[in-house]
Amino acid sequence: MAREILRSWVVLDFIRAEGEATFPKPLPPLEPDPGDTKFFEVSQHLGIPLITGNLKHFPANPAIISPAEILKKL
Repeated sequence: MAREILRSWVVLDFIRAEGEATFPKPLPPLEPDPGDTKFFEVSQHLGIPLITGNLKHFPANPAIISPAEILKKL
């Protein structure tokens, strides 16, 4: 348990040190899962692909790709 907590702190410290705040333009909620909208907003704002294993929750868009697709591109 202590190791798991330590790993969590290491990850959070990395995000704090290397992360960037972004304030995307709000978009209409996505269906069928409106909770996914925030991830789509950020990817569109930054002009980067959204990587998800749940492609059916997002509109047809070449900027939304699966983990397998991104691995092929690396």
